[in-house]
Amino acid sequence: MPTPRALRPFVHREYRVLIAALAVSIFGSGMWAVGMVYQVIHLGGGPLELSLVATAGRVSSLDFFVSLALMPVSMALAGPAAAVVPTWVIFLVAGGVCPVMAVVALVVARMPADELAHPLDRSAGDRETADSP
Repeated sequence: MPTPRALRPFVHREYRVLIAALAVSIFGSGMWAVGMVYQVIHLGGGPLELSLVATAGRVSSLDFFVSLALMPVSMALAGPAAAVVPTWVIFLVAGGVCPVMAVVALVVARMPADELAHPLDRSAGDRETADSP
């Protein structure tokens, strides 16, 4: 039996990888929404706070317009890179930036406040006691 026309692209490995990546991405987006609800509940929020967090998430998606403004810069970087680096490496790096930045944000968020403070922000009295032998 021949392969139906709608499924012919999946004969190629690249299309199967693409659909798997899209499925994982959609699943991750759904889990983010569920996690957001539980995090708001954990922090003691209610429906109003959840609405505010969800609205802030939508407003932050307006970074699309910023990415449009910076598109010439990304094209200028991606064009020469594509000529030298294989395409799958570029996609792998582009897909890996978000999880890495999420882990960095998680680590920074869990740091104690004194590790985040700038050394020059301390008061003069604190500096004298810290600098004295």
